[in-house]
Amino acid sequence: MDYTALVFTPYSVRMGIVSIILSDIKKIVPYKMFYQGQVSLREKDVKIIYPKLIKKFYFPKIIQCLTGGEARFVLVAAPKIHSKINRLKGKFFYVDGVLIIDGLRRQYQKNGLDFEFIFHSTDSNAETDEIGRHLFKEKYQIMFQRGLKIQ
Repeated sequence: MDYTALVFTPYSVRMGIVSIILSDIKKIVPYKMFYQGQVSLREKDVKIIYPKLIKKFYFPKIIQCLTGGEARFVLVAAPKIHSKINRLKGKFFYVDGVLIIDGLRRQYQKNGLDFEFIFHSTDSNAETDEIGRHLFKEKYQIMFQRGLKIQ
């Protein structure tokens, strides 16, 4: 069993689309939910979530998207969940400075607004464990005491 953390941006929470996106994901990737909670992210948290992107020119936009209010953290599990969710959420890339998006990212872009990062999903069990321990220290320990094992 693989575990992933989904971190929905404050934008997603304000737009009221978190439960809709979770439902869309569950249609394609049947998962078991272990935890759901609110979190206010700081810049240092975003640097832990996206360590490989810190030097990218668009990193300030990532910080802006994730630190603008209450975000939602959801811990789910399913076989091979990391690759399945990454395919489902879609890709984003730039061509001559123009952002190109597909998947759920495109589906949930509203009214031609600049791209907002809708949610982040972890790419490995180790990353899931690191983010969970960082954001929800005490609650995360309680989950482990109740039998949650991320390997």
